Amino acid sequence: MCVNSIFGRTNKLNHMQKIFAILLLSCSVLAVNEQQPVNKTDAAKAITYRSIMISNASKNIGNNVRISGTVSAVKTVGEKVLVDVSEKNTNQLITVILTGNPTSLANKIPGKEISFLGTMLMLKGKPQMEVKSFSQVIYNFKQ
Repeated sequence: MCVNSIFGRTNKLNHMQKIFAILLLSCSVLAVNEQQPVNKTDAAKAITYRSIMISNASKNIGNNVRISGTVSAVKTVGEKVLVDVSEKNTNQLITVILTGNPTSLANKIPGKEISFLGTMLMLKGKPQMEVKSFSQVIYNFKQ
């Protein structure tokens, strides 16, 4: 009786170890798939955007960057929408130029905390960001 119960227990342990190993492996695969890169990448174009502070915009002319802030003003000029974005706790302000027929977005973003992915440009002596697609406008829901 003692020998049978030991072998029976061993088989149960082996079975449970196999199940645990499968669960552990499954969780590991899911965790690897859900990891987010430090830099946001636009998968369609394989472009990497590096997060910067608005105060560092002039140092990143020509670079693809991500800026975040509160939309303080929106102005439609022809087929473009100009969005003034201010950084929290600073007086730093930058204008983001939305192209690609963004007028439907213009009324939805004032006062919102938003991140923009785009290219830094120097226009009229001021750093500005060009955003060409709605997929480059990210609402920050941590308000």
